[in-house]
Amino acid sequence: MSNNNDIISPEMLVLIITATVIGTIARLLTIKLDYRQYPNYPNGYLIHVVTGGLASALGAIVIPTLMAKDFAAVTFLALAIQHFRDVRKTERESLLDLEGDEFAKRGDAYIDGIAKIFEARNYIAMLVSFTTALT
Repeated sequence: MSNNNDIISPEMLVLIITATVIGTIARLLTIKLDYRQYPNYPNGYLIHVVTGGLASALGAIVIPTLMAKDFAAVTFLALAIQHFRDVRKTERESLLDLEGDEFAKRGDAYIDGIAKIFEARNYIAMLVSFTTALT
């Protein structure tokens, strides 16, 4: 951060943007179609990209804020982790609601696995942007 607490220095801004972009790209690379065909709708892709971008941005912002000795970043990181757990729960509930419309039932354990992977991919995006910001 710069001497004026209201303005982000250009170096930190470049760091945050670069780390966010790299984290979002990492999240996009983890989206794949396989035999489960998930995500298989445009809104599914949008959810993956948006949550991956948010995870990346949070991971990218942590390093500059800690360097500026602004420890509120830790609070935001904890809130993000809780949010990703809530997203996993929502994703699981959404998939369970669709279960009745499927020709072949997937089962609770299978759906829970999909939701956990969804959450883990957001953590991967966050960690990639976090480590990018460290370098």
